[in-house]
Amino acid sequence: MTVDERLAEARTALHQLQLGRGEIEVSYDGQTVKYARADIGRLKAYISELEAEKKGLPARGNIRVSF
Repeated sequence: MTVDERLAEARTALHQLQLGRGEIEVSYDGQTVKYARADIGRLKAYISELEAEKKGLPARGNIRVSF
């Protein structure tokens, strides 16, 4: 599955969750990940990773802030 195909699938899953569907499955490389409405932030992060991969940018790690 190409990056474009995974990105389209992830965007469709996000749209379905935002419309109120209970649980969505996204599959790639033989793995299936289930997302529920509570996982929208995680799904958006996955979409951002795919967009970065498509552009050839390195994946971003966690941003830590300390005071």
